[in-house]
Amino acid sequence: LGRILKERYLIGRVLGEGSFGITYIGRDMLLDQIVAIKEYFPINHVSRDMLEEESDTGNTVYVYAGDEDESYKNGLEKFYNEAKILAKFHGIAGVVSVINFFYANGTAYLVMEYVDGITLKEYIKEHGPIAGERVLQMIHPVIKALSAIHKTGIIHRDISPDNVMIDNRYKAKVIDFGAARDYHTSEDKSVLLKHGYAPVEQYDRNGELGPWTDIYSLAANIYFL
Repeated sequence: LGRILKERYLIGRVLGEGSFGITYIGRDMLLDQIVAIKEYFPINHVSRDMLEEESDTGNTVYVYAGDEDESYKNGLEKFYNEAKILAKFHGIAGVVSVINFFYANGTAYLVMEYVDGITLKEYIKEHGPIAGERVLQMIHPVIKALSAIHKTGIIHRDISPDNVMIDNRYKAKVIDFGAARDYHTSEDKSVLLKHGYAPVEQYDRNGELGPWTDIYSLAANIYFL
């Protein structure tokens, strides 16, 4: 909190944490705008020396002794790929926009559009089920976005209520592309899924994934809403 990255981005409070990253609210001091900043931070493999909080190296990420440096580098490469995929869809209403990407402090940072809203999961927890017609109005930008994304050969693989946000205009945006891949050429055979939102082919390491995979997940989200 209060740290400045690249002499430009002021770090604020934590917006969310996952197994591989931390997302903060931030301010772009050059353009004077609020942003979201995602830091690559695989929590089970790295640490930060809080005793260095007042020093120039207080943000540095250290890989735990015994962990393979190659594994960490591979993770950084995947994080970079997430940024590249997001950049392809800049300006699409149903996808959060990427603004910048850079390496610093032994890790990497993805600067994105800040979405003033809450996840579908949080929304339902607060408001309860939504009428069908309203659901389709809210989710329509994601339907359009997935159509455009699939035409490029990319599938998301993780459309779920905690990866879709509702902004202050009650329109949905996909916020996380960490699991996305090119379904035509990718050799990634990892089994990555969220129970209740993943179709049967995602449970099989050799399952045939494609646009239909995301469509099933999107339909499961609509049913959830």
